[in-house]
Amino acid sequence: MSAKGGDYRRLTSGPGASDGCEYSPDGKWLYFPTELFDGHARIRPDGSGLKQLTFDGRGNWFPHLSR
Repeated sequence: MSAKGGDYRRLTSGPGASDGCEYSPDGKWLYFPTELFDGHARIRPDGSGLKQLTFDGRGNWFPHLSR
């Protein structure tokens, strides 16, 4: 969903949940916990640039960005 609401579409697919996302302050990235990697990831709002961010084998649920 866009930062202004509406425009809902799925950006990830695979086993497990990917939820609880948060936009970066500049609106260029979404940060979220995911069971795809069992940790944190980021993705662009258009669905490109998916990247795993944590590698410690823990859930690391719900990232919160400081501004």
